[in-house]
Amino acid sequence: MLAGRHKRATAELLSGSEPAVLEARGICHEYRRGPVRRRTLEDVNLAVAPGELTLLMGPSGSGKTTLLSILGCILAPTAGTIHLAGEPTQSLSPEQLADLRRRHIGFVFQNFNLISTLTAEENVRVALDIRGVKGAEARAAARATLQMVGLIGKAASLPAMLSGGEQQRVAVARAVVNGPAVILADEPTASLDNANGMVVMDLLKQLAVNSARAVLAVTHDQRTIPFADRVLLIEDGRIIQERRKPGGVVSLNDIAWSRSQKALRKPEPVKPCETAPSETGERQHNIEMISGALIKYNPTCKPPFTVADVVTARFAQRMSGIGAHASSAREDMLCIVAEWDNPDDALTSQSDTCLSILADLFQE
Repeated sequence: MLAGRHKRATAELLSGSEPAVLEARGICHEYRRGPVRRRTLEDVNLAVAPGELTLLMGPSGSGKTTLLSILGCILAPTAGTIHLAGEPTQSLSPEQLADLRRRHIGFVFQNFNLISTLTAEENVRVALDIRGVKGAEARAAARATLQMVGLIGKAASLPAMLSGGEQQRVAVARAVVNGPAVILADEPTASLDNANGMVVMDLLKQLAVNSARAVLAVTHDQRTIPFADRVLLIEDGRIIQERRKPGGVVSLNDIAWSRSQKALRKPEPVKPCETAPSETGERQHNIEMISGALIKYNPTCKPPFTVADVVTARFAQRMSGIGAHASSAREDMLCIVAEWDNPDDALTSQSDTCLSILADLFQE
């Protein structure tokens, strides 16, 4: 059965219409210690196309980090071939591999790996120094990249003066400042809290979409799944399944991007205290129903209720076994966030359509 799943996954992974910037075929790897051999990867095939964010997920010991090292041209496979930006790697010398990495790959690590004695700008410029870019050109490129990740105001700050999320965004800037074709990220959210982790994932997603880079992240973090275009599952050294985002399904990243565009247009906020003409009896009924459900299933929340309160209450209701569960928990979350259409995040400021949909979710 496992062999059949593996063959189907292999066919799917290599059948994409987009030209791959990173491709692995028949990758095998084994560690050798004297007479003892341990196989860590077995006939792994994958192709990563520009413009998409791919997650590589699996249990500890499944071969994720080993595969990432091979894809990054840090570790040589025992068998199989890697093509990076159209260039085969198997016959290259260590020096040539290092040059290929510098030209085409940017790395993002779990623990940031920033140099503590250098400022944010200087940490980004390290990647440029390796390429021989120095002086005014390097300064301009580093500052432009920090601007892109929203940290130009922290350019002169040392890592100790930055939050974990800010340090990881500096690390992302360092990874992309040379314009690599591929970004490889190793557990990029593992050292971050939820809010900062989602900011970093949104940034990685936008780097893929807006600059046509391929982004591949190894992760255990289930919170990152809604940001992905594709999720690869690896077990016992084999990629056994590919999950691709269905066409037309809104992801959390799509919602975040839409909201950021609305914020740039600076819409006039709706004041919750004002009674809109559409506030009919049905609207008030929906507000009361949702508020009652929030108090029942999320008793610690208090008005003005936010989208986070609604998500928490809906999950608690699902866990209690009450209510219609035709949709998945993830679909519930996406629906709630997608319909929550006012930047003020107050329940009473939402549209009639939003309130109607939320009330239906809590219907018992």
